[in-house]
Amino acid sequence: MVIRTNSSEDIFNIRYKKFWQRLISYIIPLCKYIEFGCWENDKDIIKEISETKDILSVKNYGYKNEQKIIKCVLSENIVKLLKYNCVINNKRLKWFDVTLFREFNDDSALFNTRHFGTEYCLYSLTENQVKYIRDICNEYLLDCQVF
Repeated sequence: MVIRTNSSEDIFNIRYKKFWQRLISYIIPLCKYIEFGCWENDKDIIKEISETKDILSVKNYGYKNEQKIIKCVLSENIVKLLKYNCVINNKRLKWFDVTLFREFNDDSALFNTRHFGTEYCLYSLTENQVKYIRDICNEYLLDCQVF
């Protein structure tokens, strides 16, 4: 399933924040691990994740290793961060990308958002899950497609 937010990377309005909170609240109980994708210069954001003490690994990647993937246990502290402290400067999602996993391995990804929350992909959903998420998208006037 693919969801497009019709929002630029610079605007994270109240409607979109409510959509994020509903969607993430639905997905979190299905997952155990998370990866945050950040830019190297997002020092405060990286520090905030580090302070949860739930980091399992950190990898640098990109042309000049300017991006980081921070894998964590999906703990109560991380859940609070995702639900309630997810916006920077009242404008955009804090993280360049977020991936939630059912299990530790990369093949178990259930949810991914990229480009600061403007695109979403959800994987291996049941018919009921697709229907529920489609209803959320319709409520917030977002385009979703199932492939």
